[in-house]
Amino acid sequence: MNIEITLKDIKEKLGANLFKNEEHIRLSLVCRLLQELGWNIWDPKEVNTEFKTIPSEDNKRVDIALFANNSNPSVYIEIKACGKIKNNLGSIERQLRDYNRDNTAEFSIITDGNEWYFYYPQTVGEFHQKNFKTINLLNDDIEDISSTFTSFLEKENIKNMNALEKAKQYLRLNKKQKDIKNSLPEARRIILAPPFPSLPKAIQQLLSKLGTEVNEKEIIEMIEIVEENNKEIPQPITEEKYNILDPFNPGDLTFSNVKGHICEQYGKNWKTLAKLAIKIALDKNISIDELRNIKTSINIVNEVKTSNGFTPIDGYNCSYQCKDANSSEKILLAIAKKLKCKLRLEITWVKKNNKKGRIEWTP
Repeated sequence: MNIEITLKDIKEKLGANLFKNEEHIRLSLVCRLLQELGWNIWDPKEVNTEFKTIPSEDNKRVDIALFANNSNPSVYIEIKACGKIKNNLGSIERQLRDYNRDNTAEFSIITDGNEWYFYYPQTVGEFHQKNFKTINLLNDDIEDISSTFTSFLEKENIKNMNALEKAKQYLRLNKKQKDIKNSLPEARRIILAPPFPSLPKAIQQLLSKLGTEVNEKEIIEMIEIVEENNKEIPQPITEEKYNILDPFNPGDLTFSNVKGHICEQYGKNWKTLAKLAIKIALDKNISIDELRNIKTSINIVNEVKTSNGFTPIDGYNCSYQCKDANSSEKILLAIAKKLKCKLRLEITWVKKNNKKGRIEWTP
């Protein structure tokens, strides 16, 4: 299952208050995500619950310890019941600090299922200063959440040290820069609603509430750094052998990955490409009603919405309900036809021995 699909289901369950205690969080939420991120949750040598960080001290047990490479712990995860972090964060951080004193993990995480605090214990400073990333499953965008989990908790990224290098980059940012960076997702939602402030103004308002004062120049510089680091680098269409698929009848695209171009703009998954296509259409003055009425029945609402599978369209006061791969391909083709622009997609079926297919449509 795709991690974004899993996250959407978890968000719905969190919103419905279905996780009643710590064990619900550990089994039905954390372990579910770990399995999605490549960990063998059925192997105690890899996913060790109630792990003794100091063998001689029975009271020093972390809820979950992950082992990616060898006998040294890669990640400690300390789990609390929903809502039990905010007023106790300091004491939980001290708990994790003690766990890391004699048997240090590369990463440590505190979570109540909704809030996730990521720490790099091997850097200098007080333990709370080692927090390099915080996410909120209910409030943050699915793509941001998915990117964070993939970057810092996916087994392969921990194993090959990519997670470690990225965490060090985050920690090199000073506090003010980190505050600006972390406020960006919420600020981008604020600018889509009345009174439609500029992005720097929205960030200033958010940080002022946290007691952090920043000027517009600092914000603009930080936004440029973030956008440069996160820039999607257009990928050339490869010359691998792909089966050429009929864009009007490509077959079942379930469990496929995709990358490609629409109107010369690049995207690396079905959701990104579909959102990109809708934004391109809106930028070209295609109305929301026109998009709704094309044969694929694109579900767009005139509001910024993040529940029930909806995701906001950047720069517009509207949101699109994400579809599966089969529906997304139809949307891409319909918009390409509407705009009379090229569509070229490279598709890989992970569960079919990486079978590959290519879709091309030219007006």
